[in-house]
Amino acid sequence: NDASPPSSIVIICTVSCSSCPPFMPKKYHRCATVTAMAKEQKQPQGLKGFFTRAGKSFYDGGLFATTTSTWMAKWAGKIGFVIATTSMVVLMPLLFEIGREGQMLESERSQVKDMRNRGYSDRQLQEMGFSESSVHSPSVSLK
Repeated sequence: NDASPPSSIVIICTVSCSSCPPFMPKKYHRCATVTAMAKEQKQPQGLKGFFTRAGKSFYDGGLFATTTSTWMAKWAGKIGFVIATTSMVVLMPLLFEIGREGQMLESERSQVKDMRNRGYSDRQLQEMGFSESSVHSPSVSLK
């Protein structure tokens, strides 16, 4: 008969045999000698029972929150690392190039200013190959 015993009865191995450790439950049991022992488990009632159950619930909730927050922190760290390294590889060269272009425009503007002092017109400067942004100052200040 493989019917499972009621929840208040625990079947325990009472023989120290080589095939099972002491007090091994029946479903893991390997030797032939077992006895049924009744185990009384009364749940506390009333206020004591409430606080016992509430304490266990808070403890279980704390464990869940700890494991979940740890997992989320690791996950967020991995995502943050990917975003940071990708932006460094992609955006840093772009920022360097923007800075270099600003320096080039500043250099062209100083050359255009020098050539204007020599008497060249805006049209002549554009024909020489200077960019329009260095020949004509923008309507909105970049300073």
